[in-house]
Amino acid sequence: AYDYMRKEIATLEGIDLGVSFWLTPKEMVSGKFADDEDKAILLCSILYALGDEKAEVVIAELENRGPHAFVITDFNNEFMLLDPSGKKGFSECAGKKAQVLKDYSYKGTGIRRFLYKFSHSNYEQF
Repeated sequence: AYDYMRKEIATLEGIDLGVSFWLTPKEMVSGKFADDEDKAILLCSILYALGDEKAEVVIAELENRGPHAFVITDFNNEFMLLDPSGKKGFSECAGKKAQVLKDYSYKGTGIRRFLYKFSHSNYEQF
């Protein structure tokens, strides 16, 4: 699921339509494009459908002050940060939570702070 999202659905960036809306899964799969938030939501939904009740979408503020979305979860007793808009393969996304968060970057920019995270049953704002 992660590799499909990363490789088959292009990440749209820098397009501001003046209206914020989420694409449906059908629109993402048929159009083969989505923004980072749409991709993270779809990945989290797929993981949940596959039985991962720990998967959560995170909206973080990067060091350049821009927002970015990705998914966090636990897999085989390791913390995972899965960014379907990023370049890291699945096996490069796991480890100790503090180290994974420290090592993460999107286009060379690290995480400044989490803004909020949510899942099928939880919402937390920071």
